[in-house]
Amino acid sequence: MTEQSSPASYFPRSIQISARSWRSLDLGDLSRRITERGIPAIIFYRQLALKLNQKRPTSPRLPVHAGQLNLFATLQKVYRFLIDTLAETHTPGLLPEALRVTAAYYLMLYAIAVILLMTRCPGGLIGLVRRIAARPA
Repeated sequence: MTEQSSPASYFPRSIQISARSWRSLDLGDLSRRITERGIPAIIFYRQLALKLNQKRPTSPRLPVHAGQLNLFATLQKVYRFLIDTLAETHTPGLLPEALRVTAAYYLMLYAIAVILLMTRCPGGLIGLVRRIAARPA
């Protein structure tokens, strides 16, 4: 996936799937065949849901549904349209400013979390890290 150069084809199915997952689930060939044959996108999401559910360990987790993946992809398209068309047209520079503010906000939350861990956990942050490392996998 990363060898493709155009931004529109970097995530060919609207959902951000890492290159590693794309390869391990063998989605490239599936996506290509669906595109070449003009098959509806929902078929891709059905196959993706099937592959994800097969790879997951048996547990009480809920299965992945194709309809949810399709809805998520559709929402991604709507959000991109809103940002690309409406927000940037009427408010140039909105996206870089939003990213700057969001990054600052998450950095602040991270700092607060670290301070809380250091002051409230027995042994502070090091004690927490040791407890996590000692847990069985």
